[in-house]
Amino acid sequence: MSTYFGVSSSEAAASGGVLTTHDAGGGIRDVELALGADYMMSDKVTLYADAEYRRFCWAMRPTARSSSAPAAPTSSPQASA
Repeated sequence: MSTYFGVSSSEAAASGGVLTTHDAGGGIRDVELALGADYMMSDKVTLYADAEYRRFCWAMRPTARSSSAPAAPTSSPQASA
């Protein structure tokens, strides 16, 4: 999981201190619930219905952002003429 969700020391350094290193480790990545049904309307026509719900469990974990680091700027300053 660290390949996708972890922060290596080189990535943390490249972020300018915004991120700290984080080893995501193992565990459940997401949970999915699927439901399907079909109804035969005639010998040649069948109606299908599917529904799916997926919850990304890692989104509930704390982020790798350091609590002492300032947040990244949301807009860039405009150049003065």
